[in-house]
Amino acid sequence: MPHPKSIFLSFLVATTTILAMPNMIPAHIRSVFPYSTIHARSESPTAKADCETAGVYICEDVGFKGSCTLYHNCTGSAPSACTVLDGKASAIGPDVGFSCNLYRSDNCRATPGVPDSVLTLKFPGEGYLTNRGWNDAVRSYQCFKD
Repeated sequence: MPHPKSIFLSFLVATTTILAMPNMIPAHIRSVFPYSTIHARSESPTAKADCETAGVYICEDVGFKGSCTLYHNCTGSAPSACTVLDGKASAIGPDVGFSCNLYRSDNCRATPGVPDSVLTLKFPGEGYLTNRGWNDAVRSYQCFKD
């Protein structure tokens, strides 16, 4: 049987984690998925720290499942506002009030002559990038305030 102090400590850590996480997770994601399925982290591009940021929730599996990351990056079209991804995204959800351009390239640029090399998403995003022919195809993105 576990020692009472270790049970209390486990409870304290779990409660603190659950209470702290809602501030890091967009409301539309928080209302649908249990906290245990969400892994949040912030990215820091080379842009100024006082820039306006957009939250973007990205998951490797459709339906906002699997390994997920919450990014907070500067908005705008500057090269420093381009976030490079690993091409494993199957669901992407920008925060309310932002639009994000998703690119098949790793430099936030449309491929000349390819009409579907950019996909624009707004809240609530797309939980099934397969429906748009973009599953595992997003290599970079930039967001803008609506």
